[in-house]
Amino acid sequence: MINYHRQGLGQVGGGHFSPLGSYHPPTDSFLIMDVAKYKYPPVWVGAATLFSSLSTLRTVHTMIIPRHRSD
Repeated sequence: MINYHRQGLGQVGGGHFSPLGSYHPPTDSFLIMDVAKYKYPPVWVGAATLFSSLSTLRTVHTMIIPRHRSD
């Protein structure tokens, strides 16, 4: 799961959470599986472009994912 800035990827909008689907080593690219797939289909993004969209000045957003408990 990543929190990135859409404008860093040439998209409309601001901060957004999406899961990463895969990594492709030969092209050093990540597959972003956008949750708003009606507007943004899955897209391969180069690592440098993705990392720059992750490195924004605003660091307010967090996501807490609880640990799964097996009883």
